[in-house]
Amino acid sequence: MSKPAIVTQYEEQLAAGTAMYFDPVELDEIFHYYAEDNRLNMLAEVLALSMRLHPDDVMVRQMDAEYELNMGDTALALEKLDRIYNPDHPFHNILRSAALAKLGRTAEALEAAQLALRDEDPKEFVAYDVALGFMNANMFALAQQYFRQSLRHHPDDSRTLSGLLYCASQLSLVSPQDDISDIAERLLQLDPYNYEAWMAKGNTLAQKELYAEAIDAYDYAMAIAPDEPDPQIFKAHCLVALEQPEEAMRLLTEARERVEGEQLATICLVLSAMYAEHKQVDEAKEAAWTAVTASGGDTTLLLKAAYAFLDIEAEVEALTVFEAVDEKMPDDVTVLGHLAELYGKTMQFELANKIYQRLSEIAPGASVYALWGGLNMSQGKYREAYRLFNKANQMEQMWQTCILMAACDVELQYTQRLIQDLRLAYAMCPDECFRFFETLCPDMYKELTLKGTIDDIVVAYHRWLDKYEDQLRRQHHSNPSQSPK
Repeated sequence: MSKPAIVTQYEEQLAAGTAMYFDPVELDEIFHYYAEDNRLNMLAEVLALSMRLHPDDVMVRQMDAEYELNMGDTALALEKLDRIYNPDHPFHNILRSAALAKLGRTAEALEAAQLALRDEDPKEFVAYDVALGFMNANMFALAQQYFRQSLRHHPDDSRTLSGLLYCASQLSLVSPQDDISDIAERLLQLDPYNYEAWMAKGNTLAQKELYAEAIDAYDYAMAIAPDEPDPQIFKAHCLVALEQPEEAMRLLTEARERVEGEQLATICLVLSAMYAEHKQVDEAKEAAWTAVTASGGDTTLLLKAAYAFLDIEAEVEALTVFEAVDEKMPDDVTVLGHLAELYGKTMQFELANKIYQRLSEIAPGASVYALWGGLNMSQGKYREAYRLFNKANQMEQMWQTCILMAACDVELQYTQRLIQDLRLAYAMCPDECFRFFETLCPDMYKELTLKGTIDDIVVAYHRWLDKYEDQLRRQHHSNPSQSPK
């Protein structure tokens, strides 16, 4: 983007510290130059000067509302815009549509967009600006519609094609987008050095398993943006598909030396997965730790690192990372589940119990109580384990919890309850009951499986249950004061 003369003049006067005067139209041009370049610190400087020179000018107050929108305070932006709103002003409606879209008020955003386009001048880029508003609100399907409308007036505009390509790429994460390849080719004809277009072309070719051609596209992208990790990562995946894993790891190992921060973390996570696949555990662990250090505390990257540690069974390291994520996302059920499991595996039972208590308050469910019961069972706390299994079973009857309840009954020598729990389990999953039966009566089970049929096992199983029940009944009749357990 070439720098307008008025911007150069502004920067020269700013550097010299001389008194400045610009009219609202000039200030608007300066403001939007920095807005397109995403230089938010300069936006603030220009806005402050504009408000000082022309505090009541409508164009300046419009810039004030746009600044709040760029800074993410959408509600305040809409409030400031409403004070000067003119329904016949296209840019007011563009801003209003963008703000309403970000607030999730889609019907009103569409209404404002239609007002902006009501008397559209084909020479202007109104549809493009409307599309940007929907794109920034992650409403990619709506943004696509307006980018296409803009292309009807400006078929060779690379900005519009870039926007359309970005939306198609985002939508492709949900469902296939057949036009990505065509958009990328059109864009490359206009702008052969367009990084996003080369990446999109590479991705499309890779999806078609044309890995060699995809690598060529990624090489162009790497030449245009050598510090971007994505082309190197995707090229590495293609090399793996072409059975060149060593070359893929060499490429990423070189790339990690040239980047830092989240880019370094991203590359190291891919490297860790590759090392893990090749059983290079120490290298996988080192790469995952580098990703943690470089992540800047980003929870998405930290979670990926935690799972990388789990993949190589580095439970202590995984636990450390999940603890860090828990501080940032204290009510995340998945994170808490991993913490509880890892505390149990590392024999930190008190901490595991505290996590299960938190889980039971945040997301009480059968699986939480069943897992909590398993933790107590592993410590030999069979009464507490049974209570938790029973609570899980009351929420959702599962043969697994019935079998676990029966296992607690065996340890506690609660024969009567054992019979009840096994009958309940049998109704849901006979095969698992036979396995449990095999554990309790291995000799009988072995003899039946060698000499008998499955029907013989079923009959023997029920006879065994009836035998215990009959014994308890006779015991109770002979000594009524003693209740059977």
